[in-house]
Amino acid sequence: AVSKVIVNATPVFAGGGDLSFDFSPEIFNKNQIIYDISYCDNVESGLFKSAKDSDCLLIRGHEMLAYQGFMSFFSWTAKKPPLSIFLNAAEKK
Repeated sequence: AVSKVIVNATPVFAGGGDLSFDFSPEIFNKNQIIYDISYCDNVESGLFKSAKDSDCLLIRGHEMLAYQGFMSFFSWTAKKPPLSIFLNAAEKK
C-alpha cells in the first residue's frame, strides 16, 4: 500500500540534531503529501530532501506555524489579516 500522506513529526532538530535517514526517491509519487512539521531554522530533513524531486506536495513546518498564527489571530480578534504577513514572518530567521 502506498501512503497518501507522510508526516515527519520528530523533534530532533529542536536540539540541533540531525535526522540522517536516507529515503529512496522511488518511494514518493506526485499523488502524495509530504508534511515535515519541523520549523527549526529552515532545516530540511532527509525525508524532505528525498521527496523534492518526486513532484509530490511538500509542506514545511514554517507553513504550519504561519497558519497557526493566522488562525489564532482570527480566533482572538475575528479579523482576517493577509495570510502573507504570517507566512513572511514564519520564514524569517
